[in-house]
Formats: sequence, structure tokens, C-alpha cells
Amino acid sequence: MSRSYWRVSPAFWGDEKVMGWSEDARFLALYLLTCPHRTAEGLFRMPIGYALSDLGWTEKRYRKAFDTLSIAHFAEYDEATQVCFIVNALDYQAPEGPKQRIGALNRLALLPETYLFARLYEQAKVFAPEFADTLPIGYRYPIETQSIPPALTQALAQTQNTLCAPDGFDAFWALYPFKVGRLAAEKAFRKALTRTTADRIIEAMGKQAAHIRAQGERGFKKHPTTWLNEGHWDDEVEEADTGPEYRNLRDVLAEEGL
Repeated sequence: MSRSYWRVSPAFWGDEKVMGWSEDARFLALYLLTCPHRTAEGLFRMPIGYALSDLGWTEKRYRKAFDTLSIAHFAEYDEATQVCFIVNALDYQAPEGPKQRIGALNRLALLPETYLFARLYEQAKVFAPEFADTLPIGYRYPIETQSIPPALTQALAQTQNTLCAPDGFDAFWALYPFKVGRLAAEKAFRKALTRTTADRIIEAMGKQAAHIRAQGERGFKKHPTTWLNEGHWDDEVEEADTGPEYRNLRDVLAEEGL
């Protein structure tokens, strides 16, 4: 397939999720969709240095923008192999016909082994079933039944672990008044655990949720991902506003085994 252009849907600019990203995140998303390293299937090797050179950005600026795209399930990156994956690329520009599928397989064969092969296969099953059928069996890990180098096995195991909600998240989710974007919130919760503890987050959310209900603030619309990323567990709430209702909420969580 010619690389003279890539399809970018006009819906990109009307997507509410995209409009909620920072300007840098939107610009980086467009860069990934149209950069010279990209492939139709959306899995390609792109050392971060390439992007920094193309964009004229610092690494800190790049990583902050990419974190937004990762949380939003727009793109993923394997640091060990420097392979990037545009999650829904196959939804917009899947290989069409035998020649394009062969071309995609040839490009994939040049990539280092990465756990993102399995992610590509998952997406291909949904958006390009005929292409999925042509992918080598090694891309479809059942990790436990494949012969994989130890380093790759470890990377795959770590990826599988991220599919499970981190300890404490269910309690946080039960307390949070505005339940939207659970998967993104799980990622943000996991990231928050590098800065504080699950107990601290749950305790703070319990007090704040009780305060919100006690004050009758039914218009509370802060997304849980935003609450976590901005570290709102450090916000101060009047104890007098939270006492009995907060204890009741904790009792409910205890009864539910959370």
C-alpha cells in the first residue's frame, strides 16, 4: 500500500474524548496517524528519538502526551522493542485483498518480537477477520502454550496483569459518585499507586463522596480518571460534613467484601 497518505476520519475533530485531550495529545495522535513510520495495520517500530526529532519536542513533553493517548486506549508502546501500536488502526484502514495482506505480513515479519503482536491479533479479529486468519499462530499467544523467550514471556505476563483491576480499585469505584470510563480509571488508579496508597485513595474518596451527597451536589461530573490523575485524594474535606454517612459507606463496602 502506498504511504503517500493515511486515512484520518473527520470524526476525529468531533470526538468528545479527543476534545478532552490536551493540545499536545491531539497533535501527537495526528502525528502517529500520519507519520512516515506508520503502517496500515498500525503496528510499527518507532524509537522515541524519531518522534522527538520529527516533532521538535523534549522527551518529557512527548511522554506526557503519550500517557494521555495510552490511558484513552488510542495507542500503546512497547519500550523494550520500541514498537508502537495504534489500537483502532484496522478499523479505519485494514489490509484489503491478498496482496495487501501479504504486504502487511512482510512488514510484521521485520519487527522484533513484542507482546503487541497479540494486541494486533485481538483487534484484527474484530475489524479485519480475514487478515486475522492469515496471522502466524505465534501472534495469538496463549502464553502458557507457546515457546517464547523469557524476556517476552515476562512482558506478556505483565501485560495480562494490567487487564485486571488493581487491588483497591473496586472499592474506589463503588464510592465514586460519577461512574464513567472504568477502563481508563483503572489505568489511572494503577498509576496513582506509584504516588500514594490504595487505602489513602479509598479513604479520601469515601469522605469526598459523603460530602458531595451531604451537600446535595448532584451535578458532580468530574471523571474518575481526572480525579486520580490530578491527585484529588489530597483535597481537604470538613470532617463534620462526612461522619455518619462516611461510616455507612465504609460499612456497605465491608458487607460487599470490598
